[in-house]
Amino acid sequence: MTVSYYFFDGQSLYQADWVKTIGKGLQDGVLCGVYNDLFVYGDASGMQVKVKSGACHIKGNHYFSDAEQTLAIAAAPAVAGQSRYDLIVCEVNWTTKVMSVKVVQGTAAASPALPTLTKSSTVWQITLALVTVEYGDTNVPATKVYDYRWWALGCFDVPLIIGNGVSAIGTGAQKVAVQVPGPAKCISYAIVGDASGSIVVDLWKDTYTNYPPTVAATICNASHKPTLSSVQKIRKSVWNEATNINGSGAYWPGYEIADPANFGNISYLLANVDSVSGLLMVNLTLRFARAVSPQS
Repeated sequence: MTVSYYFFDGQSLYQADWVKTIGKGLQDGVLCGVYNDLFVYGDASGMQVKVKSGACHIKGNHYFSDAEQTLAIAAAPAVAGQSRYDLIVCEVNWTTKVMSVKVVQGTAAASPALPTLTKSSTVWQITLALVTVEYGDTNVPATKVYDYRWWALGCFDVPLIIGNGVSAIGTGAQKVAVQVPGPAKCISYAIVGDASGSIVVDLWKDTYTNYPPTVAATICNASHKPTLSSVQKIRKSVWNEATNINGSGAYWPGYEIADPANFGNISYLLANVDSVSGLLMVNLTLRFARAVSPQS
């Protein structure tokens, strides 16, 4: 039987010991709330993508970047009708003792498959984004980059049920707000309806002290509110900069919920139906990534 315990002054500490402790206590992924969360985007400035500043954890190793980086994307497929999927990853290499963000290039095909990530005893990769590269592409626009980040502190969902399933949904603020359990950022939303229909929902956020929230406390940009348009379902990612929205994104300047600098500042979200037709019930589910305390 072997008993191990850490950490004490004067005790020898090896990489394997650190990985065994920290690596098991924190899942692999981006540390939400550090700089700009390693957000990946395209801006049609050439065959390249840009990775915002941020931090991530992989198997007990931590990566920090305080500046934006540019990664080259290989030339588009040369055969008409073909496309390719490239993955933007963060990698730890235990042989070279280096961590980096890089491109894992896929294989061009009429129906391409995702490239395989390296997960070995010497190199481990986690995804940050997916880039679609099609025949004839000469640059990478925002519409061809998709958020694939994992989150080190995990995610939680907050469902907002609108309507009773019997009578038509009406406009206006819902009766009761929901509490968001702790500091987090909204990273995506999904809407599913009882049938194909149309709805536009605004989200108002405020603290317990200021309850109930009002329209003055909206977290959504006016042109990017959760919306169904004659369909039954939709899903989008959320980002807080209007100029760097990715392929399935929405711009929400108020997407941070419960400021990480104040862990006692619990927020409430209230749904307001701006317009609706053809629906009796809707489930608007907000996905949040848990945020760390702000970096010093």
